[in-house]
Amino acid sequence: MRKISRYCFYAVLGLSFAQAVQANIPTTEIEPLLPQSSDVEQSLNQHPGVLAARSGLDYAAAYNQKIRLGDAAWTVKTGLQLRRTDAPDSGRSSETFYEPNIGLEKQVRLPNKARLDRDLGSREIVLAELKYTDAWHEASKELHGLWFAYLRALTQLDRQREQLQIIENQMGILSNRIRVGDAPRLELMLLNTEHLQSKEQLLQAEMSLSQTKQALSRYFQGNIPANFLTQRIKVLPQTYTQAQWVTAVLDANHELKLAQTQAQQQHALLQRQRLNSLPDPTLGVGYSREQAGADNLISFSVSIPLAQRQVRATAAMLEAEAKRADIEAARVQSRLVNETKLLSMQLQDAQLRMTKSEEIFTELLKQNSLMNKAYRLGEISLNELLLHSRQLIEGITRLDQARLDYAQNLSLLMLNSHMIWSIDDEH
Repeated sequence: MRKISRYCFYAVLGLSFAQAVQANIPTTEIEPLLPQSSDVEQSLNQHPGVLAARSGLDYAAAYNQKIRLGDAAWTVKTGLQLRRTDAPDSGRSSETFYEPNIGLEKQVRLPNKARLDRDLGSREIVLAELKYTDAWHEASKELHGLWFAYLRALTQLDRQREQLQIIENQMGILSNRIRVGDAPRLELMLLNTEHLQSKEQLLQAEMSLSQTKQALSRYFQGNIPANFLTQRIKVLPQTYTQAQWVTAVLDANHELKLAQTQAQQQHALLQRQRLNSLPDPTLGVGYSREQAGADNLISFSVSIPLAQRQVRATAAMLEAEAKRADIEAARVQSRLVNETKLLSMQLQDAQLRMTKSEEIFTELLKQNSLMNKAYRLGEISLNELLLHSRQLIEGITRLDQARLDYAQNLSLLMLNSHMIWSIDDEH
């Protein structure tokens, strides 16, 4: 595989290292929640988008060689003319001569155009490298989203199993109460209905998990966990403000660098077209043999195309493309700023929800044993017990959601800042 240029490699690697130090975020704490780096690298190297972008490196190298050589090729011209002479006054008969000619010509690229073409070729290689690294990052974001979608489905399945287990335990308690005549059989019918609904929800959760696992396995070739505990997700110490996250993401983002470099390339193409207002001359040399070798002629020629209107029209088109590229680069930067601000806000929101949900769930756990005891003693109704059970499951589900939101938002910010899963760490 073709390597990215040494300059880009060390520049971006140094930037990523500086950001990780400045961020003061312990990546060793977040990495256990994510796939192993070796599995990620193997999976991303086989991602269709990455493979397609990798082929662009070879194309850019060939394009660079082509533009350095130029489009003008040597042209060989040859011909044969028939000369017939009539001499009626001299009494001689007419004569016929076959006179061959040959020529060689080539359009000569002016030195300033050649220098700019070399710059265009070199920048095309940089563009291919940026497209490759951006494809890697986009694939890593896709994998990141699929990974957390799978963790959410896995966690939801665990909660549905817990809910089913709670209902089955309640059915056991209710059966004992009915046996001693302490509860009506109607309550057992209601609880059976609740049990059937819970089993249906469990089946839906299993189907959802199967679908998300299949989607993840399309691009991920590593080990997919069979269980996951959200208790592993803890709030990590970090010193980044929203503005610092924005700066870190913009400094590391390949998509923005790609858009900016494409804008530079469009302006260079516009400059190159404007240079065509001074056309490249075509130089030629020729030789012809006439009158059976009596005359041998050598000729030199210079031809200059006159296409000023076409040059101006093409320059106007390229100028519009350059403006469009500038607008696109500004649009990408604005989108990245807004996305990063939103992620930072969502991270803070998830952190607050984690704290609040933990407090609520702790209170529900304290109430749980009391509610079960009260039902055994006939102090509360079945509906009250079921309501509390739903509140308990909903409480842990909200806590799971907050924890996963926190881990996903934080790891995505770190991913966008190249603190994890960076191509610069793999190549």
